[in-house]
Amino acid sequence: MQAERDQLQDILAASDASQDDVDDRREALLAQQDELEAEQQELAQALDGLVARLGSIQPLLPDPVRAGWENEQAMLSADPETSEQLQVALAQLSRLADFNTRISVQEAPMTVPDGSQVMVKQLYLGAGTAWFVSADGAYAGYGQPGIGGWQWSFDESVSATAIAEAIAIYERQQQAAFVRLPVILQSAGQNTTQKNEQKNGARDLNTATGSGSVQP
Repeated sequence: MQAERDQLQDILAASDASQDDVDDRREALLAQQDELEAEQQELAQALDGLVARLGSIQPLLPDPVRAGWENEQAMLSADPETSEQLQVALAQLSRLADFNTRISVQEAPMTVPDGSQVMVKQLYLGAGTAWFVSADGAYAGYGQPGIGGWQWSFDESVSATAIAEAIAIYERQQQAAFVRLPVILQSAGQNTTQKNEQKNGARDLNTATGSGSVQP
């Protein structure tokens, strides 16, 4: 009988130890779950801030980037998960970063001062500066972010010939060369095209390599 009692006590002791081990593991898992939930909440808050920031700069983007962003947003479900929102936000940032590091040319209709529409070619230097010219050279100007969004401005002082030459080089229709285009600055809420190159500088574009530099 004593041996049976000892055996029973050993079984009970082992059972208690096993239960303690289960309790310890359960507490560890609960703590890990709390930590993961806290991290997920922090991520959601950070993502909300990022999405709000992206929404505020979207109107300032040039048309090609903005259109891409809108397409990516359209892929979101009605009630997107955090991971889905993060994936779209990262895709938008990647698109902007790619566009901002290269020269690109787009063709689009533009409403001219007399109210009619003409096709123009737009030469983008990253996402912050662009120039445009019509096929006949009658219309030319520049574009940049402005109050309320991206703005195109007609400017007779901007050389339509230089813009057309830069685009022709980019499209490999002309031999590579540096083309000088005006720097566009924004001051006191208004755009000013720099005309005095010695005082204000100009932008030399190597459209063959897709690079640009400001020279004093």
